Order: sequence, then C-alpha cells, then structure tokens
Amino acid sequence: MITGKAFPILSHTEIKPPRMAKSGEKASQTKDSKHRGEIVAKAVHQSGVKLTKLHTALGISRPTLYRRFEDRHLDFEFIREVGKAIFYDFGEEFPELRLHRPLVAEPLVPYQLDSLEGCKDQLLYVYGLYTEALQKYNALLQSTQK
Repeated sequence: MITGKAFPILSHTEIKPPRMAKSGEKASQTKDSKHRGEIVAKAVHQSGVKLTKLHTALGISRPTLYRRFEDRHLDFEFIREVGKAIFYDFGEEFPELRLHRPLVAEPLVPYQLDSLEGCKDQLLYVYGLYTEALQKYNALLQSTQK
C-alpha cells in the first residue's frame, strides 16, 4: 500500500461520481452550468424572508433547506416554489423558469364603493380609527413625559 503526501488516501465519501446529463440536457450544459443552490440562497438572503418562514412554507425542515442550497443542480420545480414563497422571479437567472403570468395568484381588485353614502360611512369609520389611535398616542406621550 502506498501512502504519503504524493498519494493521499481518500475515503469513499470524498470520491463523487461524475454527474450524468439528464434527458434533454446537453453534456456541455452540465459542465458549465451555474450553481443553482447558491443562486437561490443569494436571492433568499436578498429578499429578507426569514428562513424559518421559508422552510415552513415549503414544507421541509431547515437542514433540508440548507442541503438544497448546497445542491449545484437544484430541481427547477423547487426553485419555482422558492420563487413563489419569496415573491421572486428566477427567470433572469434561469431562462427555463421565465414566467408568462404574474406572481400574484389572484387578480387585484380595486377598492370601490357603491354609493356616496357608503363612501361617507367608510370615511367616518377610518376617521374614528385615526382619532382613537391619536388619543392613545397622546396619552402615551404624556405618560412618558411625567
């Protein structure tokens, strides 16, 4: 058996088999592809979404989330789910994921009132909330000044 600095002994965990190209993927793409996990991790970090909320929303554990971030060839479906959770479109980084629909699942309906009377009632309600909050704020200011 040969040992020493010239021939280091590698354990079976250090030897990784080469990644085979998936169907529909060219061999050149696997060699030069981006590290998908790192790109997703960077986007998550920049979004400001807490990892606890993210892994809960995805239905996976926190350690699993970290392992996914380390995966160079992360599944596009998982990337799409992360994008939905953090409201981020990964279409720039991964052209395969370009969205042809908005990120919002439901269309936004503008707020409308049916009548002038309804408008007046809503305005008085909001004014009442404002007045109540203002009174609480003034009371708080007076209690801190004493």
